[in-house]
Amino acid sequence: MRLPTKPPSSPDIPFNLLISPPEVVEGFIVKAIEEAWNWDDCRYRAVQTGIAAEQLWTLIKIRRQNSSQKIGLADSFSRPFVYMTPPSALRLLSEIDQGLAVHARLRKC
Repeated sequence: MRLPTKPPSSPDIPFNLLISPPEVVEGFIVKAIEEAWNWDDCRYRAVQTGIAAEQLWTLIKIRRQNSSQKIGLADSFSRPFVYMTPPSALRLLSEIDQGLAVHARLRKC
């Protein structure tokens, strides 16, 4: 397994693309978040959206930042550590939680 390449710096994005991305771009953003794409995944798939890979990556990053949560840790530059739990992981955690609840009720009987 090789490490993904380093993502580019954020390019300029037209305002209308930030506010209201086309349906195909919106679909890719949602899928990228759902499947936790890295830069290599985005770069490979961006051709299908009709916008530059760097612009798509920036839109994905912005959307992820809106859903991120900070915890009480920081890096060596004092930037807070943030994380985002993709919807697919939340669904899996819910299924695990429900399964454990059923298992606990069965053990009480």
